[in-house]
Amino acid sequence: MPNSSDIQLLMAVIIIFVSSTSGTILLYFTVVCNPACMNGACIDGACECYVSWMGEQCETLNHCDPNPCQYGTQCVCEADGYWCDCPAGYEGQNCDDINECEYEGPCLNGGICINTVGSYTCECVYGFEGENCQTPPTGESGIHCTYKKNF
Repeated sequence: MPNSSDIQLLMAVIIIFVSSTSGTILLYFTVVCNPACMNGACIDGACECYVSWMGEQCETLNHCDPNPCQYGTQCVCEADGYWCDCPAGYEGQNCDDINECEYEGPCLNGGICINTVGSYTCECVYGFEGENCQTPPTGESGIHCTYKKNF
């Protein structure tokens, strides 16, 4: 026979006796959660936690429910908060989009930087090309053109 330290009390049964006028005794059995659910409802002897709560008694705040991380990034819940696993192009606690145009100015040769979600694009001035407008215009023979001012 197990001793009391080996037994974990997960639920209790409450028996309610009700007598009717006919003398019949009715028994009602209700399963309750013991210990009680702190932030949830007891359903069939188990705690069903409310949104943003987790644990056997719904005692722990789930900082990742609903997911605060932007752009579908993964939320990692910790006892005292959360952090978002941000991919390249995102930063901050909730994975905010980095405005690469504001910080880096990656477009060369007069190209205009346009921020996009998680990245950027460059609109190059006529003749220049490449991801960052780094390739100068070439003549029909494939030779790079340079501007030379005569005095």
